[in-house]
Amino acid sequence: MHVLSKNFQSIRAVGRYCDFMSELDMCDFDIMCLSETWRDCREEIVATPHGHTVYLSGDAGRCGVGICVCKSLLLKISNVSFHALGGRLCYLSFTLGRRHFAVFSCYFPTSWAPDADVVAQYDILKLLLTHVRDEGRCLLIAGDFNASIAPVHSFEPSDVISHSGMGERNERGDALIQFVLEEGLCIASRQGDADRMADSWTCCRSFDGAKVQIDFILVDGRGEPVNTWCDFIFPVGLDHRCVHCNIRFSISSLGKKRLQHSLKGWKPFLDENGFFSPPHLFAAEGLKWMTVLLGSFQAMPFLYRRLRMCMKGWAKSKPQLLRGGLGDGW
Repeated sequence: MHVLSKNFQSIRAVGRYCDFMSELDMCDFDIMCLSETWRDCREEIVATPHGHTVYLSGDAGRCGVGICVCKSLLLKISNVSFHALGGRLCYLSFTLGRRHFAVFSCYFPTSWAPDADVVAQYDILKLLLTHVRDEGRCLLIAGDFNASIAPVHSFEPSDVISHSGMGERNERGDALIQFVLEEGLCIASRQGDADRMADSWTCCRSFDGAKVQIDFILVDGRGEPVNTWCDFIFPVGLDHRCVHCNIRFSISSLGKKRLQHSLKGWKPFLDENGFFSPPHLFAAEGLKWMTVLLGSFQAMPFLYRRLRMCMKGWAKSKPQLLRGGLGDGW
């Protein structure tokens, strides 16, 4: 899955919005997470001329987030549900194959915003992650975190945070790392080669010209980052580059043969006189059928009912062979 994240620095004006829509149809991606759109409608769902669908969540301020799904992926997914949660957070849930996904797009407060605003944003995100985890969904989180991690420290898990990142560590970067470790996530967009660190920047700050990495793509343990890169493929909001990451998920379906077992043709083991065979043989035959039938513990009640019906039917046909019958307990 090709995931892309981009800060657009406003697509509120008609001209910039039209430029965004036209460039979107020429861009290659599966899922795109948008941040700082400045759109003032709480929820917008728009189809592009090429067939992509854009889900936007906004407010009256200079925030705004969104998620775009490409046409080819739309044909493969089902159970699509969009949740517009304001100008800083939204998420899209869907099913692909036998996997259920939740994709979050976020825009965190800038460095001059109060720390309490950042803490509140993380608290809301953690609450939502708990909810979607209860539904068994694979997690993707992307956007502008306004946090600089820079090169990883020696005592930090490099397989989770990785080495590929420009800038200097700040308090927001520490908060992001803490969030990633607490939630069992991986910063997929930093999984590049250490020798490409100079090309890992995502934002050129306007007030000092420093190149920093503040836009990220996060994934949980069910996604495997394959490769990542940054570029200017989207010429809207040129202070920020596009962040790309190819992530591998297993989405194959369960085989049908595993679900086609039954008790058709089952008969109890009887000896040559018509009595039940020794208990250990009867148990072995029952265990064999249980092994064949039971793909999960949930099939136990069905097996018990079927065995009970078979035993009662056989008892009625040959009551003299049961030495006292089955009794009312069956």
